[in-house]
Parts: sequence; C-alpha cells; structure tokens
Amino acid sequence: MYLSASRTLLLALALTSALTTVARGSAPASPTEAFERAMARFASGDAVGAETLLDDAHGQGLAKNHRAVDVILATAGDADAARRLLRASWRAKQGRSWVLLAAARGLAKDHPVWASSLASTLLAKTPAGQAARRFMVRTMNRAGAPKLAAKVLAEGFGDLANRLKGIPKRVLGKLPVKREAAYEAERGWMWLDVGEHHRAAAIFDRAIARSKGMPETQCWTLAGAARAALHGGRREAGWSMLLEVFERCPELPMAEENDVFLARMAFARRESEILERVVKRIASRGDDRLKRHGLDVFKILPKSKGGLQFLTRALRERYLGWPFRDALTPIAVDLWKNYDKRRKHKLAIEMLQPLLDSGYVARRERARGELATCLARSYKRAGQRELAKKTLIHAAYHHPLNWYGILALEELRKLDPFTARATEYTLVPAHQGPPLDPQWDATSESRDLRDRLTAIASYGLADGLLLEAQAAGVERHAGRAAWVARLLGTIGAPREASKLAHKALEAQGVHSPLDGFIELWNLAYPRPFAEAVERHANKNGVDPRLTWAVMRIESRYATSAESHAGARGLLQVMPKTAQWLASMRRETGPIDLFDPLKNIELASDLLGRLHDKFSGEVPLMLVAYNAGSGRTRSWRRKVRANTIGRWVDRLPIAQAKNYVRSVVSAWALYRYLDGSAIGLAPDGATEAVAQNL
Repeated sequence: MYLSASRTLLLALALTSALTTVARGSAPASPTEAFERAMARFASGDAVGAETLLDDAHGQGLAKNHRAVDVILATAGDADAARRLLRASWRAKQGRSWVLLAAARGLAKDHPVWASSLASTLLAKTPAGQAARRFMVRTMNRAGAPKLAAKVLAEGFGDLANRLKGIPKRVLGKLPVKREAAYEAERGWMWLDVGEHHRAAAIFDRAIARSKGMPETQCWTLAGAARAALHGGRREAGWSMLLEVFERCPELPMAEENDVFLARMAFARRESEILERVVKRIASRGDDRLKRHGLDVFKILPKSKGGLQFLTRALRERYLGWPFRDALTPIAVDLWKNYDKRRKHKLAIEMLQPLLDSGYVARRERARGELATCLARSYKRAGQRELAKKTLIHAAYHHPLNWYGILALEELRKLDPFTARATEYTLVPAHQGPPLDPQWDATSESRDLRDRLTAIASYGLADGLLLEAQAAGVERHAGRAAWVARLLGTIGAPREASKLAHKALEAQGVHSPLDGFIELWNLAYPRPFAEAVERHANKNGVDPRLTWAVMRIESRYATSAESHAGARGLLQVMPKTAQWLASMRRETGPIDLFDPLKNIELASDLLGRLHDKFSGEVPLMLVAYNAGSGRTRSWRRKVRANTIGRWVDRLPIAQAKNYVRSVVSAWALYRYLDGSAIGLAPDGATEAVAQNL
C-alpha cells in the first residue's frame, strides 16, 4: 500500500525536524570548549573519561598541546603515550619528576611492577616524591600487595606536617608496630585522619611514654591524643592534653587550632585565667584572629544576664565535649526560634543585641547576617521599629553579598525605602584594577620555581602544579597566588584555582570582596566553560551567573563529582532527570553526564523549565532543583510565611534551606564582581534581586 503524497511530505518533515533536534542537542564543541572539557575532566581525576573526549577534539583545541594529550592518554593506560612521556622526561629541564610520574601512572594498569619501579626513583622529601609514594602505595594495594604498600609507606615516615593522608585502612592495618615514638606518632595521626579515633588513641597512649626527651615528637603525640580523646568522649583527658600542648608547644604548625579548641573548653569549664592567656596568645598572631574564630564574644558571655545567659549555658554545654566548631550561631538561632514562638521578644533582644555589639561574625559564609535579621524581627514584633530599621541597615551594609543581607535590604525597603536606597549607595562597587604583580625575585631560586610551575602546567598536571605551589608557600603572596591560579585555570582546573585563591585571601585577612583583592575573588569564583554556560543560559532565559553559582555549590567545579544519591557532573544532574529532559528534547542515545558540556546543556534546560514553572522566583527554582518540583509545590501549600525569606527558613529539610542560602549568596557575589553596586540589583533595573526571588 502506498502513502499519499501529502502524508509522505508530512513524514519527511517530521523526520527532518527530529534529526535537526538531535543534531542541535549534540552540536560539536568549539576548539576552546573541546580543549577545556577534556582538560577539566582529566583535572577532576577522570583520565579515561578525558580520553573519550579526545576523539571529539581531534584536530581541534587539544591538538595544539601534544604534551597534555600524551599525559591524558598515558594516565588512561596508553603504553605508547607513557613511553613518549619517558622520552620527554629525558629532555625536560624543569618538572622532570612530574612527567616521569605521569608515565608511571600510565603503566600502572597493565604493568604495576614496572610502574612502581619507575616511581621509586622519584622518592624524596619533595612534593613530587610524596606524590610518587602515594601512587606506589595505591598501586601496590590495588595489585593485592597491601603489606608491600605498607612497607613503602613506612619508609616515608619522618615528616608529620607533610604526612600522606587518606591512606586505605587495609594498608594502615599492615603497618608494623615499633618502639620508635616518632614512627608511632605518625602512625597514630594516619589512623586519626581516616576517622579511627579509638585506634589512634591507643597508639598515642603508647607513644606518649616513649616520647620523653623528644619535644617535637611529644608535641605532635599530645596534640593527636587530645583530638582522639575528645572524639572518643574522654573530656578530662582531652582537656589536660590540650592544656599541656598549650604550655609546651607554641611553635607547633597547628598551634593556633589547638589554642582555639582550648579557649572554647576553658570558657565551658569557667577557667577564666587560662581563657585569658589563650586568647591573648591567639590575638598576638594577628588583629583579625579572634574575630576569625568567633572568640570575641567570650568577653561578654561570662557576665551575661537574661536571654544571653541561656545562650551561655547552652554554648558551654556544647564546647565542654565538642570544641571543634564554632557553635554560637546555630545555638543562638535555635533559642531565638523558641523565644519567637513563645513571643518572648525581650529575651531574644537581650540575647542577640550584645552579640552584634561585640562584632561577632559567623564562620560559615551563608550564616552571616542571620543573627541581625533575627534581632530585627524581634525588634519589629516588640514595636520598636526604629531599632529594627537600624539592625536591618547593619545586616544589609555588612553582609550585602549574602542571603541574609539581601533579605535585610528587602525588609528595610518595606520599613523605609529611602534609607534602603541610601544604604545601597554607600557601598562601593567592585573595582577590577590592574592585575596583581607576582613580583618574582631576581634570585635563581625564584626563577627556578616560576619555570618549574610553567613547565608542569604545560603538561596539564594540575595536581603537581598545586602541590608545588603550596610547598613554596605562594598563597602567602597575593600576586604569586593569582599567577598560579590563572595557570590552573588555563589547564582546566578551576576547582584547584579556587582553592588556592581562597587560601591566599585568608592569608591576607580578607573575608569579602568589599575589602579589595578583586582579582583574587574572581579567581576564587571562577567561570569555567564560559562559552557553553552563556550560550545555554541565554537560550533558556537564565542568568549565566546563577548557573555558575549552582555549579559552585553542587560540585565545586569538579566534572567527575557524584553524590550519594547518584547525581552527576558539574551541576549534579540525576540520570532519570537527564533521560526525561532528553525525551522532551527528542534526543536519543546514551547520555554522559560527566561530559561538562552535556551536563551544562541539560542543567540549563532544567533551570529554564523551572524558571517558567515558578515564574522566575529564584528560591522556588532552587528548592525544586535540589529537592524536586513536587516537594516544592507541596511546601508552598503547607509552609506558611509572609515573605519568601521566612518561607525558606521554615522549610522542613535543612539541606534545601542551606542550599538556597548558599546558591543565592554565591549568585550575589558573582553579580557584584560584574560591577553591580552591591550585587543585588539586576543589570539596568532598579529593584533588588530579592524582589525577583
């Protein structure tokens, strides 16, 4: 039976449309994107996945960097590429050890003995030597020789500060017991690093008695034993050992961290003299140290009354056995919710106002400004509108690039629009300025470091570049840290670049882009795959900076990230969601969610659909992206609140709340770096972001 002409034409048009849709969904990457996606996948530790992308990049961007191609192929198990790297290492003037290690990685799958022998020639007290030892331990363990791996691990003992971390428990269990105190101390710390606190405590207890007469070893042993004891619930033992570390070991690399733990426990135990001494030592290390660790409040809490007294009691109870984290904000917020529910606004004000007066700033970025917004609500409900307005100004001015700063500005707009506008204009917009100067010295040592880092980058070895930079302490110099972070960005390692930039900012004592160092902030908040992100975001009606903010919170820019729930890739797309999106787009075939370009394409499509479904309300979009559209619609009906901020705060799942806060904070910072006055108002618009939330 023959089809009619009109029916044939309709079928041809339908097939053409379907084929066009599939072709559009799998459009070839540009040379720049082809290079970036393969290098990013390799930098995330997925060499095999990067190798599969090389075919797509044939004759494109990666062809210009044969060294990086050989490293990817070798690490993925290509013996021919490994041999080419071996020959290249003979000619290399800088970075030779890292090239040899890359060749060894390429041989490990089929020739583990040969690979381990090659790596053994690199063993030394250098970043490359430590990486080679880690490689040997893992290779031998995978080959079924954990005892031999333990022997190689033990031979590298002797530098506790730079010990290998994350060693498999199977290998640690094969380490022999020795009578040497330094050896046992390092073995104990390795067990502590993998969370085996009781086993570590037993090792430290034996090592303490053997470390007499060895001050440095005894300090490390006591510091480890104190942590193990506190994790194991032995408060008195942990306290006494922390106190001993404070008295004996002021020069320990982790001395400040130990001092912070001791200060919190001294506050909890009402040891005022010890607390005063510890705080004085911490303050002597820098003007911002007490504020960074949230210890300024200890000046006001001991003599507290009213609502603040209840906070003091709860905080002491927490720090008595768990001094490892700043717990003030979560405890204060829980108490405030209780006061607010019972309409005890006076107690809430008595608790929160002194904390703001002390200059306390929460350690977690997403929680900054939370106490101020809670205080403003208490003032407003107590009928004190002027004090509520002043408190909102404080939150909006000091935390403008933060979820709670944005909400404070919106609350301020309702109370006093003119004051809100004035607050916006008092904040200085981001000024890019000239690039930071690395200021390389004319010394041979400085030139060697620069040339070595450049050579390592030319092979695309992000891990080697970062380890060498950290060993040289480049994070202490803003210009050099920016130079290395830019290098990391060029080889597809935005995650490592962001990590280094954040360390440099911390070393400079800078906690907000409002304080300067804008170039470092741009590197700390990178924009990987800019072409793809902007193309797909614009196509789906989504702000590309929101895509980068989601990418930052979901995966920290790692293409190989995978959650416990099964979400994959840069923007953590679920496989079922990807299949649904592909069916809606009439695409067929397998979907590789670890391919960064495909992941960005599908996630942008999903964000665009959520944008349309929830009328552009960003918090609702983000809750749906994180927890699903069904839950979001259900919570929208059941959770009662008169503002979007309070609705988010009342969500029944903490993960969804924290997700929205974190993404919106990152989004505001990305916007600020683009030149907006405070990162709140859309480009060319007059209303704030929160108006569109």
